[in-house]
Amino acid sequence: MRPKGSSAFINSNVARLLNDAINDSNLSQAYIAREIGYNRPNMVTMIKQGRSRLPFKKLEKIAILVNLDPKHLLDVAIKEYEPDLHYLLEKYKKI
Repeated sequence: MRPKGSSAFINSNVARLLNDAINDSNLSQAYIAREIGYNRPNMVTMIKQGRSRLPFKKLEKIAILVNLDPKHLLDVAIKEYEPDLHYLLEKYKKI
């Protein structure tokens, strides 16, 4: 467990990728939250810190907002959240 007040990421590539993109975007977390359908920015904070998963249904919209390639973010998210599915997608992509 992290010490209280620690800003360290939980081991999450999705969180790192989004954190960097959000910080580079100069958009407020409140704005991003509203645009992807959250009432409060704390959900964006939790996703950035890896304490909450990015819902797949919000992935494309947040990627576009913060100038990430949605396909890349989707690949990273599936690999992290659903590794067995990612394995099968990669295996059969070549067919």
